[in-house]
This record gives sequence, structure tokens and C-alpha cells, in this order.
Amino acid sequence: MDSKSIAEHTESPRTFTLGTWTVDGDSNQLIKEGTRFTIEPKMMDVLIYLCQNAGETVSAEQLLIACWAGTFYGDAPVQKCIAGLRKKLGCNSKKPSFIETIYRRGYKIIAPVNFPTKSNQVSQRQTLKKWTQGSPYLGLNTFNEQHSSIYFGRAKAIVDVIYQLKTSIKRSNNFLLILGKSGSGKSSLMRAGVLPYLNSETGFSQLRVTEYHFISPSQCIDESPVAALVHALNKLALIKTTIELSHLISQIEADPFQLTNALNVDSNLNNNEAELAQPEQVKDYKLLVIDQFEQFLLDENLTVKLKQNLMSCLLQIAQCKQLLFTAMLRNDFYAECLDVKGFYELKDQGKQYDLQAPTPVEISRMIRNPAIAAGLSFEHDKENEEHLDEILLAAAVKNPDALPLLEYTLDLLYQQRSSQNVLLLSVYRKMGGIEGAIAQQAEKVFNRLPVNVQACWDNIMHALIQVDHKNKHNVTARKLPKKYFNKPVEKQFIQHFLNARLFATIIQTNTGEQRSYLTEHQDSDAQDFQFITIAHEALLKHWQRIQLWLSNNSVAIHKREQLADDCMFWLNTGKATDALLNSKQKVLDAEDLIKRKEVTLSDNELAFIKSSKRYQGRKRITLSFFIVALMGFSVLTWFQANQVKNERDIALSQSQKTKAISKFLTETLAASSPFVAKGKDVSLTTVLNNAGRKLNDPVQNTYPPYVDALLHKTLGLIYIDLGKIAPAEKHILKGLEIYKENHLAKDEDYLGLLFNLSRLNVIKDGTDKLPVIKETIEVSNKVVGKDHQDSLGALDNLATYYLAKKDFAQAEKIFKQVYQKRTQLFGADYRHTLYSIEKLGNLYYAQKDYEQAERYYQLCIDKWLTKSGINNPYTLYCMKGVFLTQMATGQYQLAEQSLNQHISAATLVFGPEHPEVLSANHSLAELYQITERYKQAETLFRQTLKVSAKVLGENHKETLKIKTELTHLLSQNRAELIKQF
Repeated sequence: MDSKSIAEHTESPRTFTLGTWTVDGDSNQLIKEGTRFTIEPKMMDVLIYLCQNAGETVSAEQLLIACWAGTFYGDAPVQKCIAGLRKKLGCNSKKPSFIETIYRRGYKIIAPVNFPTKSNQVSQRQTLKKWTQGSPYLGLNTFNEQHSSIYFGRAKAIVDVIYQLKTSIKRSNNFLLILGKSGSGKSSLMRAGVLPYLNSETGFSQLRVTEYHFISPSQCIDESPVAALVHALNKLALIKTTIELSHLISQIEADPFQLTNALNVDSNLNNNEAELAQPEQVKDYKLLVIDQFEQFLLDENLTVKLKQNLMSCLLQIAQCKQLLFTAMLRNDFYAECLDVKGFYELKDQGKQYDLQAPTPVEISRMIRNPAIAAGLSFEHDKENEEHLDEILLAAAVKNPDALPLLEYTLDLLYQQRSSQNVLLLSVYRKMGGIEGAIAQQAEKVFNRLPVNVQACWDNIMHALIQVDHKNKHNVTARKLPKKYFNKPVEKQFIQHFLNARLFATIIQTNTGEQRSYLTEHQDSDAQDFQFITIAHEALLKHWQRIQLWLSNNSVAIHKREQLADDCMFWLNTGKATDALLNSKQKVLDAEDLIKRKEVTLSDNELAFIKSSKRYQGRKRITLSFFIVALMGFSVLTWFQANQVKNERDIALSQSQKTKAISKFLTETLAASSPFVAKGKDVSLTTVLNNAGRKLNDPVQNTYPPYVDALLHKTLGLIYIDLGKIAPAEKHILKGLEIYKENHLAKDEDYLGLLFNLSRLNVIKDGTDKLPVIKETIEVSNKVVGKDHQDSLGALDNLATYYLAKKDFAQAEKIFKQVYQKRTQLFGADYRHTLYSIEKLGNLYYAQKDYEQAERYYQLCIDKWLTKSGINNPYTLYCMKGVFLTQMATGQYQLAEQSLNQHISAATLVFGPEHPEVLSANHSLAELYQITERYKQAETLFRQTLKVSAKVLGENHKETLKIKTELTHLLSQNRAELIKQF
């Protein structure tokens, strides 16, 4: 093995071109027309970094972090380097040709840059602090402040967060929400990236953190989040010293606004008004960070009142001017967190930062720089021209969950390095690459366990894994006190997984929590402050044994989590009788959970099951007495019924009879709706045609105008559901015409006609008409009031109109306003609230934020499946959003599965010729074309075009789009045939 070639490749080539210049990073020289100019090493680092980000504005702070690693004061060294580079390059700052100054933002390379290697993998000759404390890769562990010297690749994110903190303190609410994927490195960013700069002696960007504290859900296992919050504030000296904490916590839990009076707003921080007026003055703050914020907000063990109290406290803290206040949230839980009262207000008044996936250049630094700091190198297979660091980089860039898996793989490579400190290709191949590493290691550890220890598997998985029963895709790791696992075999199981760094021990400290991997002889006596958890949720996704366990135990897991939810509702209602389990089957399911040894239930849950069982017993006795009494009562009421019937018929006024007839006809026709008939419209044709003829025949139609309009509305609605646009439009417009010609009062039925006209407009033209929307809003507010579901539906239509016009800001504002209102008035699972979730998915899809869109669509699907199953129109609307996002993100196999499932269910619900089915078939044809299955695409395009022309018309935009795409496909195929001949 040639160690020299390994070292050389680890450094990467450092020669590239900038405009007319050749840059040689190895010799720190700029070369042009045979002339060489030597520059300082730090200038070369700055130039390389700017060129790696060519075309982008790079702030002075970002350069300080990337090239000086914290040894600086202000931005003077950056200005000096930029001035020196311009002089060497022959660049005028007023008319720049190489480096442009972007006022108050930073610097940008504007000349062409050409790197000889992929991904701009030119390394900087930045002096790295030598790392001698074992592996420079932390596996699944979180980077902490002591790891800052080996934390690389996040310079831009560090600067962005500090900037957001700096601007947030100028607002009345200084809260900063950091959103990111699971495994994106939110915690590490704050602990090892942002904190070391702010907590340094000189601070950074005029901010300095003198004290800090991290709060995580694991701290609240034995205390409420409010209590954890008060203790954190006390450690930061933000609670008045004269106040007794336990008494204060009790007061706040009863009335959260007591916190304001307890805050020590006069702390000795040098931020008086005179100093704030000096822009270059370093200002001192305290930092409070809430990690895994979603576990607080969505904890099923917390009552609604406790969550609301917590949010009230956070809103008060966010106004504390001497505090920098941040929370980290997994973005796949964002939509659910919006249901928690107060969360949207806190986020909306504060600021939000979305942590993006690292770029290839940043990932390159995460791989190579720690190795350089620790004196490691990567194997280079000269025969096959394979470089381990390049293989790792390529795999990490392709994998969306790359960071935790990458770190774990690198740590395993370190553990099995050669005696020359070389990370080996053979080891990497043996472990199955990045994705295989964690799963293979976990399986290996499990298989080495004695059989009696392996038998603890079910118990430990039920304890440490949590599945949201409302959304089965939300699988998370629980944290439990170490003393919870008291059996010797459980302790042995956990210890083996701790040794393999697959489980982690969380230890509470004065500044929050720290993770460690304790070995058998390092056990601590302070077990009350230690918790066990799965080291990273990447293990939940990639270990096949866990996936299989989730699949095989899905019923038991669902029942377990549902029971926890039902029990919490019972506690929230003050243990009300009507909140107990309301069916015999649910009680039997709960009793079955008690019998399962691997499932541990809380004392509250056991009491809930016991009370429910007693309640069901009392219901059976009560029901027996009721049946006997009912039989006697029936004899008496039978005689009275006929008498009452006669009196009622006589008392009915003519208008009441009219409404009775109308209701009868409405219900008769609505019973034939495709939602009941499952799309089999053959039996409906005769009924609909006869009804239409009767209404249009002046001899047969003897109904008063009001009833006539109402029946036209009903027929129009059924035709809309059948996807028959022309007859639907005829009946809806006729109903509106009757109202206007006869000057009928604009009541709820008139409002229904307007809503149906809006549906028609969307089907016909893809968008509603603004005058119709405005009239609907006006009539709805007048007839049913602003807070009625119909009025909110009209506002939703207005937001949809803005969305169609690509006015995304206005659309988002109204959509979120309606969503909040619906959640507040009707609850998170009410069908109209679910409409809002779907609309937000549509909004983000239109903006090409596919990750956010798919999250909303999936949440919507899961809630509809729980309520109504798959054969429901609204489940299908959300499913459509999912397969569209999957297609947009290149997940073609998943998209095809979703499409076929959608088409099958939609055909049953709507009928084979409904526009919803046509649209799905159109998407499937496009998918066939994208995946180069041209024959299948052509066949499906032709079938869909034929039906679309029949149902929607030859000139409908959907029909024309299908025709265009089919024409393009045919011309493409002809061109391919010509090439072959």
C-alpha cells in the first residue's frame, strides 16, 4: 500500500482556474502567462473558499469561521485578505472583475471558475487543531462543545443561525425555531457549531453568551416541562432569588402568567440602551435551547392544559431581552405541532431557520477534515483507481439520511483502521457501505447475545420505540430511566448495545444533557439522572429486524398507543365517565394488553382499563332494565302514535309540506349518489334523466320556485359527483336563475348552489372565478356567520384562487388562518380541518417544496384513513398529492404503487369516467413515459384522451394537455425509429 499516495489524495488537488488565472493552492501561487505571484496561506484559504462558492454571496462571518476557525476580532482580517487578493488579481473594487463586494452582505466571485475535480473538492490549507481523543467521528452521538475542533462542514449554517439570533433580539419576540430533518444535525449545529463561537471570550458578531442551558424531553420524565423550564431559568439566574422554586412551579402550573413576575429582568448584563446604540459593542446574553421540541408538544402523557401552560410560558420567555431563546424541531412533526395552541403564535412572532442538507463540498469537509486533524488517511486502490473518501462522499450525497449513517460508518472504519492509521476499503465493503453499516452492526451485536438475553427483544422494543397511532410513519425513540430496566438479562442486552454505540446513556448536567456509551465497569451511582435511548433514529429506519418487528406487532403497537391516547383524554376530562372505553371490544383489547408480558402499562392506564371494565358492566345491567321498560312503554305509545300522526298532518302548513316534499325528493336522489353507489351510475341514469325531464316540463313541474331551485341544486350535485360536467352546470345555473328571477331570499340553499358552482368552475377551468368567491363569502357571513364551517370554506376557496394565480404569500396567509380557525373551533381531526391540511399540501407542492408538501399530504391521508378508510373521496384527494410529490422527486416506484392504489379506489368511489380517475390515469401515463415504457404510455394516453374528450370536451385544457403529450411521445418514438434505420 502506498501511504504517500493516500495522503496526497486525502488533500485533494489544489490547482484550478479563476478567469485568466491559474490558482496553485499547494504552492500558494497565482499563475498567469508564465508569471507567478506568491500569496499568504490565509489569502489562499479565503480564495479557495470563495471559489468553491462561486456565484454565491459569502459573508465575512462565514469566512471567519471557515478560514480562521475562531481566532479573530471583528471582520478586519477578512477585509485585509480581500484587499490583498484584489491587488494580486488586478481587480478594482469599484469595477470588479473577480471579487465583488455585496453591500452589507459579503463577497462574491464573479469570474468563471473551473475545478479539475468533481464537487469543487479542493481542500483548504487551513491549520487544523490536532485531535488526540480517540475517534474524530462520533458515530450516532451528538457533537458537543468539546468536539468543536472536529466539527466541520457547517460554516454557513453556523453563520446563518447566529445572524437569525442577532436579528431576533431586535424584535419583541426573540424566539428562533430551527427546523430540519431527523438526522440533519440540528443539535450538533447548536452545541458544537454555534455555541463555541458565542461562548468564547470575545463572542462573535457582537454577541457573547455568558451562560447557557439545554432542555430536552428526557429531563421531564420525572417532572413536568414547566418545572424543567423553571429550573433551567433558575440556573441561568433569570428567576428572582427570593422565590421558592417548588411554590413557583405550582403557581405557574395553575396560572402560567405568574412567570412574568418571577423573571429577574434586571440581571447584570451590559446591554443598557447606551451600549445598544454602539453597533460594534459586544453584548452579553444568556442562551436557552430546547432540543427535540416536538417531543414536548406531542407528548401524549401531557394534558392539553399542560401543553397550553408550557406555550404560555415560552411566549413570556421569548420577550426576555437578555435571553437568546431557541428550539429545535423535526420538520416531519411540524404540521402536527401547529395543532398545539400557542405554537403558531410563538413561531409566527419569532423567527424560523430551515436547516438544509449539506452541499457536496460541505460533506467533503465532514469526511476529510476530521481525518486530517486525527492523523488519518483514506485507502487508495491504485489498481481500480478507487479512493475510499470519494466513495464515501458519493454515497453520502445520494443518501438523504446521510449524516448519521455517514458518521457511524466513519466511526466503524476508525475502530477497524490499519496500524498505519489508514481507513480501509476492505472494511467498508465488508460492512455493506453506508446504509448497510448500522444495520449490519446491530444484527451482529444481536446475534452474539445469549438466547435468554435475546428473549428480552420484545420488552425492550416496546419500551424504547414509540409509534404515533394516528400516523404510523412517525416512529421515534423513547428515553426511559436506566432503573426502568431492572432485570439482569435486560441490563445485559442494553449494555451490549451501549458498547456497540447503538444505544446511548443520557446524563443530566448543569447545562443540560450529555450522551455517553457507558461500559460495564463505568456504571454510575446517579441512576436517577441517567436515561437509556436508541442512539439515533437512523437505526429505526435501516435495521430490518426493527422494521419486521414493527410490521409483525403493528396491531399490538396500535392498540397500545391508542390506549395511551384514550387514557390521556380520560385524564384531561377529569376522569369523566363518558371518556371511558365505550365498547366491549375495546375493553377486551385493553385486557389483552395487560396479559402481554412484553407490554408495560402505567398505573393511570391500568386504572383506566379497570374503570372502563366496571362501566361496561354497569351498562349491561342498565340496558337490561331499559329493554323491559321499553317494551311496556311501547304498548302505551302505540295507541298514542296514530293520534299524534293525525294531529301533526292537520297542523302542517302549506310551506312545511313543501319543505317536507323537497326533503323527501332530495334524500331519495342523494341516496343514489356515487358515494353510496360506488360509482355504478348505470342504475342512476334513468332516475336522473326522468327527474331532469320532470323539472323541465312545465306541465309536470308544479313545485313552488324554492323547491324547484332546491331540486336543481340536488341534481347538479349528483352530476358533479359523477363527473358529468354539462348536465351539472345546466342544473346549478338554473337553480341560481330561479332564485334571482323570483327574488328569493339568499338562504343556505342558495349558498349551496354557489359552492357547487365553485366546484364546477374548478373542474372546468382549473380555478374558480373571483366574483363567485366574493359573493359566496358575503352570503355565507350573512346567513351562517363568520365562524361557520361554510364561511371558512368560502375563505378557503379564496386562498385556492390566489394559489392558482401564484400569489403564494396571500394564499399561505389565508390557508393558515383558516387552518388555525378550524382547529380551534372544530378540533384537529374534524373533516374541515383535514381539508386545510390538504390545501397546505397543495400550496407547498405548487412552490416545489415537495418535502413539506408530502408531509402534509401524508398527515392528511393518515387522518382520513383512521376516520373513513381508503374508499372516501378526501382520502383519495390527499393520495393524489402524495403520488404527485413522489413523481416530482423521482420516487417513481413508490409513485406507481400509489397511483395504482388511487386509481383502483377512485374508480370504485367515483366511477371510471370521473375527472379524478382521468387525472390519475394521465399521471400514470406520464410516469410510464418518464420511465421509458413508451408502449404502455401510448396506450394509456390514448385511452385517457378518448374518455377526457367525451367527459370534459375536446377543448378542455386537460384534454388538450393529454393530446399534446401524446403527440410529443409519438414524434419522439418516430425520431428514435429513424435513428435506428
